[in-house]
Amino acid sequence: MTGNRAPTATGDTLSPPRNLAGALRPYPEYKESKLPWMGKIPQHWTEERAKYFFREVDERSKTGDEELLSVSHMTGVTPRSQKNITMFKAESYAGYKLCKPRDLVINTMWAWMGALGVSKYLGIVSSGYGVYRPLDDQALLSEYIDSLLRIDPYRSEYYCRSTGIRSSRFRLYPEQFLRMPLICPPHEEQEKIMAFLQMKDRQIKRYILTKRQLIGVLNEQKQVIINHAVTGGIDPNIRLKPSGIEWLGDVPEHWEVQKISQLFKKIGSGTTPDTGKQEYYGGDIKWINTGDLNDSILTDCQKTVTKKAIEDFSVLTVYPKGSFIVALYGATIGKTCITDFEACTNQACCVLSKPYQKINIKFLMNWFFSFRPQLIGMSYGGGQPNISQTLIRSLRVPVPPHVEQDKIVAFIDGQCKAIELTIENAKHEIDLIREYRNRLIANVVTGKVDVRSVQIQDEMPVDIEDIEDIDVLDDNGGDNNDDGDEDEENDK
Repeated sequence: MTGNRAPTATGDTLSPPRNLAGALRPYPEYKESKLPWMGKIPQHWTEERAKYFFREVDERSKTGDEELLSVSHMTGVTPRSQKNITMFKAESYAGYKLCKPRDLVINTMWAWMGALGVSKYLGIVSSGYGVYRPLDDQALLSEYIDSLLRIDPYRSEYYCRSTGIRSSRFRLYPEQFLRMPLICPPHEEQEKIMAFLQMKDRQIKRYILTKRQLIGVLNEQKQVIINHAVTGGIDPNIRLKPSGIEWLGDVPEHWEVQKISQLFKKIGSGTTPDTGKQEYYGGDIKWINTGDLNDSILTDCQKTVTKKAIEDFSVLTVYPKGSFIVALYGATIGKTCITDFEACTNQACCVLSKPYQKINIKFLMNWFFSFRPQLIGMSYGGGQPNISQTLIRSLRVPVPPHVEQDKIVAFIDGQCKAIELTIENAKHEIDLIREYRNRLIANVVTGKVDVRSVQIQDEMPVDIEDIEDIDVLDDNGGDNNDDGDEDEENDK
């Protein structure tokens, strides 16, 4: 049977950097897929329901001592010890589901977000997750099925097959997943597909790494400008005095040095409502986590809570617009924002609100940007370093007269404008190449393009191999995969 030579694409083709682009052609023959959104698939590929490839397993841990695994829409299945987790841990993991290498793990609650993946590890996952074991190890390569099931079109399929009155209550149950059609190229072709995608992934990581190095250099330049202005002012002829703080040194003689606690009427934090109760989430009240902080004016955040959450958790305070937030945990320590809306936060944030008139919040934000390396040095803890709200309260900050603060802020804005524009352009280019990668993966694993004749090149600097999660690092080089708002039952 001869099909059309122009298959339905999974999305418009993005234009990648020239050195990453390559001429890819479609397969010679196609046939209709059982999934309407899939369009056509290569003529020689097979397509069967998931139940022909997987069976659900429910093996439980007796002790809970196995490696605890996390299931993320960004990183798939990974050891929890490798992630930046800030929520409270369970007292015992006995009764959690056992997971073996090659098992497919699906977060039942967040499947519609793509929270699933094939495990490389022996460990345990939440009892609320679905664990599916291959019926035939040779039918589907682990790497291929992991890539296939995490493309955006399949997320739409999970959304349609999930049950619930709204997204925060959706569940993808086993019977629905096992009815889902899966496409299956020949085994050797799967190997070729994954070799091609791994080659492209290495090239893209190299590109992203170069952009991140540029961002790092620009941030260093920005930090020098800001540090000089917020600690010494902008008048080169000003007389100085000892600040009384060893790392700070001298400051202009007419400046005051005050504790943070003297600058704000209200200093507090927040909490994470019980994630097992969905009535607390998806409401009208914005809920900020450290992953939202952008060292700038924050105009929106990713998540919300309900009025009931505010009523049931006394520490879940709604802070006014214009509040200043500092991150307390993990690689985001010292990141800040100024809110452009009312919001509450999780426990990883320290909130400074209702400032006295003598402090310009943007001046303070610039000071924290300059001070962040010292703040990180004050953190404690092992794999999850943190600082305390008490430490933030006790920090001593140089405070110029209010008019001078305004002039310093204006000076910094002017000096850093071009730097910040270049940084934003680099970030945008990183976003575009990630989008290109997602489209490329979707087109290759669904057979929209034929990579069988592509020559695989394996040249690559060693340092790229060591940065497997480069696409989830924030643009200051820190881990932006903040899971502080989610527990072991609801890891995304």
